[in-house]
Amino acid sequence: MKKENQVPDNELRRQDVPDASPVDPAAPDETREETSPPENAEQPDAGKKKKRRGVSRKFRYGTLSTVLTLVVVAAVVLVNVVASLLNDRYPLNLDLTSDKIFTLSEESVKVAQSVDTDVDVVVFAGEENFSDATTDSTAGSIMRQFYELMKQYESQSGGHVKTTYLDLVANPTLATQYSAYDVESGDILFIGNGKYKKSNINDLAEYSTSYYSTTISGSNVEKTVASQLVTITSEYTPVVALLTGHDEASYSIQGLQSVLGSNNYEVREIDITGSEELGDDVSTLVIAAPSKDYTADEIKKVREWLNNGGNLGRDLAVFVNYEADCPNLYEYLNVDFGIEVTNNLVIETNVNRQYGYNQYYLYADIASTDYTAGSTGDKKALTMITRQLLTHKDDNSSSSLFN
Repeated sequence: MKKENQVPDNELRRQDVPDASPVDPAAPDETREETSPPENAEQPDAGKKKKRRGVSRKFRYGTLSTVLTLVVVAAVVLVNVVASLLNDRYPLNLDLTSDKIFTLSEESVKVAQSVDTDVDVVVFAGEENFSDATTDSTAGSIMRQFYELMKQYESQSGGHVKTTYLDLVANPTLATQYSAYDVESGDILFIGNGKYKKSNINDLAEYSTSYYSTTISGSNVEKTVASQLVTITSEYTPVVALLTGHDEASYSIQGLQSVLGSNNYEVREIDITGSEELGDDVSTLVIAAPSKDYTADEIKKVREWLNNGGNLGRDLAVFVNYEADCPNLYEYLNVDFGIEVTNNLVIETNVNRQYGYNQYYLYADIASTDYTAGSTGDKKALTMITRQLLTHKDDNSSSSLFN
C-alpha cells in the first residue's frame, strides 16, 4: 500500500464519529436517519456525556417552567381574591357620566358615614331590573343610579347599610317574612334601629305634570335614600300634625308631607273637626291653607294645645289660602300673635323679580333671623300669589311676643 493513500488517524476519527450535537426534533425523519450513527458504531464518552447533559437540562428547565407557572397562577388567584374582598369592602367605580349620577354627593356621603347602626334596605323587585338597566332613558338611568349608589352607601357606611333584592313577581312567598310591613312589588323597605320606613320605586324619580301627561323630569334617588336613612338612624323624630277638615288645598298637604317626610319628621293628619286629640308628642301643628273658617271651639283647641299647660315650647305654622275668607282664624292670628291677614294681594312691578313674567309670582328677599340663617344672602324666596301680612308687634326678641 502506498503511503500517500493512507488517511491520517485524526481524519478517520472525524469521519467515523458522528456529530454529537442534539438532533432537532422538528427535523424530518430522513434528516435524522442521515445524522444517526451506524448500528455498530461506538459512541465516544464525550458524546454520551453531552447527550445525558442535554436530557438533564431539558428536564431541569421543564420543571422550573412548571413551578414558575404554578407560582404565577397562585399569585394571580391570590390577587383576584384580595381584589374581590377589597372591592366588596371598598367598591371602585369609575363614573364617566357628565353629571356624575353614579357618585354620591358630599351631603349623601356625610349621611352614609354617620350611619352607626345596621340598616337593611329590602327592594321588592328583581336585582336585574336595576343592575342591567340601560341608561338610554331617564327611567333606566334612575334605576341604574339607585343600584350603583346603594353599593356606595354600603361602602361609605362601613358595611352598616346592606341592600337585598327580592322579586315578588317570580316568588310571591318571599313577602311572607315581611308581612308585618304590608309590602308589595316595587316597595323599598328600610329597617333598623327598631324602626322602619317604606318607599316605592316611583319615589326615586321627580315628575313634571302638564295638561296632557306626567313625565319624569329628574332623579330623586339621593333625596329618598338619605332621608330614610336619617329617619331610621336618628334617635329623635319630631312629630308634625297637619290639621285637616276645612277643605285644605291638596297641593299644600302633599307638598308639606313630601318636604317634612324627607327631613326626618313624622307627619300625621288630624281632622280638627273630630274628637281626636292633638297629642302630647306632637311638636308642631300646621294649618295648611284651609278654604273654610275655623270655629271658636277649634281655635280654643289649638290655643290650649299651644299653651301646653303654661309650659309652651310648641309651634304653630299657618298657611293662608289667598282665595279663602276665614275671619275667625285671621282674628286669632292678629290677637294672639300680632299678625294681620289683609285682603290685599301682593304684586311685583319689577319684571326682574317676577317668575315667568307673572306679577303675582315674585322673588322676595329673605330677612336674616334665627330661623333663616342658612337662607339669607343672594338667595331668594319664590312667593306665589300671597296676601299682604301686617305685623303689629315690635321686633324686640327679648319680649315674650315679637314679630
